[in-house]
Amino acid sequence: MPNSLQFNSVTPRPVPDCIRFSLIKEELNAMLQRQEKLPIDVGDHYFINLLENILEQIEEYENYEPSDEEILGEPPISAHERWTAAHAKHIKLHS
Repeated sequence: MPNSLQFNSVTPRPVPDCIRFSLIKEELNAMLQRQEKLPIDVGDHYFINLLENILEQIEEYENYEPSDEEILGEPPISAHERWTAAHAKHIKLHS
């Protein structure tokens, strides 16, 4: 059994998904290297292209850096709207 597919065997503890993902990526890289070593007339060019595309998408996913807007998002109300509501509540309590 390939070292990268160890999580398929019965183990006393479950393997975390992040480790599985890393092992799958290693196996895809190994498959690509094996395919690239084959002679041109034997290798499957469509399969090589597929593996390259998958690995490229995985790399894009791993290198993704969300922007501040994606992390924080726009607040549901603006600071001015919060101040206006708080001020109106203050006036109502003291009148």
